[in-house]
Amino acid sequence: MITWDVLYHEQKKEKLDDKEENERKQRKDENVNLQRALDNILIFYTIASVLVDALFNWTVVLCLKWKGFSTEANSMNAVTLHKKIII
Repeated sequence: MITWDVLYHEQKKEKLDDKEENERKQRKDENVNLQRALDNILIFYTIASVLVDALFNWTVVLCLKWKGFSTEANSMNAVTLHKKIII
């Protein structure tokens, strides 16, 4: 025979289980949101680094063309030319 006391404790246990489940879901959602934020930062960093690298190469080629290295600047990599001039 089930007494009221047993039913009360079972309901209390179910409520605690539901609360724990909700907390787990909330932590999982927070982890997913954090992962998305980190992915967005990585994508932004990748795009920014590519743009900065392209801007650097374009600037070096442009400067070399202005200094009279137009033929070499067209045929070689800008970083190689930059190293060649420094050395």
